Amino acid sequence: MSKYPSGFKDKNLIAKETTYKREACALFDDLFGSTRGRRLVQKGRLDDIAMGIKKVFQATNLPASQDSMAINDGLKDKAAAAGFLTGVLDFVDAPGPGSFGALVDRVECLPARAGRARVLTWPIVTLLPFFADPDQFIFLKPTMTKVAAERLFFDLSYDSRPNWRTYDRAISFANSLRQLLKPHHAKDLLDIQTFIWETAGAPAMRARARS
Repeated sequence: MSKYPSGFKDKNLIAKETTYKREACALFDDLFGSTRGRRLVQKGRLDDIAMGIKKVFQATNLPASQDSMAINDGLKDKAAAAGFLTGVLDFVDAPGPGSFGALVDRVECLPARAGRARVLTWPIVTLLPFFADPDQFIFLKPTMTKVAAERLFFDLSYDSRPNWRTYDRAISFANSLRQLLKPHHAKDLLDIQTFIWETAGAPAMRARARS
């Protein structure tokens, strides 16, 4: 983060990494916040639900291309898309092992085309809760999150299958980073996701490009 001397208030960092993510949070709120998402489910507006989820997933470059392909396939089942949204809203409203397990089950119900990308991944499970409430939830991209945690000797209890224990540990790790980075104006876990990307994700991507 040395290239951003004003920390998370640095105008270059805000322009590069922060603004579009906060706009995605606003988009989620516009589409599904308050009681809007629940009303869409209750009224059976399945097309609107699937289209809205797709818009949120397309609003940033956080999902990898394989996750984007998988969610596009999964949202073709509109009833399963409504179940996915319900799982997200239930978890956001009452986070814990039961609601997270139910969200994982909802994601697993999204159809996946044979030979295409898996739909049950950490990014697909955690993206919408992150945009719904970045003060409380972290977007978990496994490789860079594991690198960041290992540097600080933090045990994520990582499992490639989404599960509450790992996610709870990831949130704890993110909150510990938030405390460490408060002097640099870190506000919420959106800032922490940006820090993890800048220090563990982007450098790894540049190294792969050079090799």
